[in-house]
Amino acid sequence: MHIVLNLATIYVITNIITDQAIFQPIRDWLELRAPRSKIYDFLSDLFSCFFCMSCWVSVAFVIAFLQCIDIRQICLYVLLVNVIHKLMYL
Repeated sequence: MHIVLNLATIYVITNIITDQAIFQPIRDWLELRAPRSKIYDFLSDLFSCFFCMSCWVSVAFVIAFLQCIDIRQICLYVLLVNVIHKLMYL
C-alpha cells in the first residue's frame, strides 16, 4: 500500500509542476531565459517534461525515505490538497 501511495504522490507532484497553472509563471520565466544559458535551458526542459520531472521527484522521495522522514504524512497531505483543488474546480 505504501508504494501505491508514494507513486500516486509522485504523479500528483509531477503533474502540478509540469502541467498546472500554479507553476506556469515559473515555466514561462525559464522558457524566456532558456536561449541565454544552458542551465535555464535544462530547467526549462525539466519543468515542462513530465517524465524528466518525475525522475527528480522520485529521487527526492528516496532521499526523504533514507532520511527517515515520514513519507506517509507528506503523501497524504499532497493527495488531500490535490483532491481539494479538483473539487474547487468542478
